[in-house]
Amino acid sequence: MRIIKSAWLEIIFAILIMIVIVLSINNSVKSVTADYRKHLEQSNIDFGNRNMADYIEEIKSYGKCMAIFAVKDIQGYSMTQEDVDALQGLGFEVDILLNHEYHSFIGIWSNGETVYQSVGGDEAIIYGDFLNNHYVYVKSATLNTGNAGDIYIDDVQYSVAGRAFNIVTINNEDFKLIDSVSYDMHEEQVPMYRLADGTVTFVMSTREH
Repeated sequence: MRIIKSAWLEIIFAILIMIVIVLSINNSVKSVTADYRKHLEQSNIDFGNRNMADYIEEIKSYGKCMAIFAVKDIQGYSMTQEDVDALQGLGFEVDILLNHEYHSFIGIWSNGETVYQSVGGDEAIIYGDFLNNHYVYVKSATLNTGNAGDIYIDDVQYSVAGRAFNIVTINNEDFKLIDSVSYDMHEEQVPMYRLADGTVTFVMSTREH
């Protein structure tokens, strides 16, 4: 009897081990599937190469898009009232960004409305939420508090992550990527950079002196 009981216990123990292994495999497969994120397709809409104020006006004029802003390092001492006016045209209250102090900034505008805005001091600020059924994560951090200008959509980084203003625009009609640019407002000539096919390239100087 003891031998039979021992054999049954071994069989039951072996079955339990198999169940644990199968469940572990299934969970790992589900985890991999859940963590997989497809890059957004590229839209054929072109906002062109222009200074930041005009670029923002182009966003506003098109209207059917979502624009995400994140400042990295510093908003930039070369920022002008024209730039602030353009941002305010999207509903952002950003007069303080003209101060020659470190400021973080996150702004989200969509279909003519201000979805979110946060202006920080010399600090890191974060936004994370679902928009249009996609998870949007934005981090703006000054030089001494993380030095980040991240714009993630479904765990994929779309920001140029350059100094000062980073802007990512998405077409709300088909949720395709329109553009990803940055303006280094801390340089006198305010160079414009663009992220295309995973590569950041210099586009032009948007202000001549």
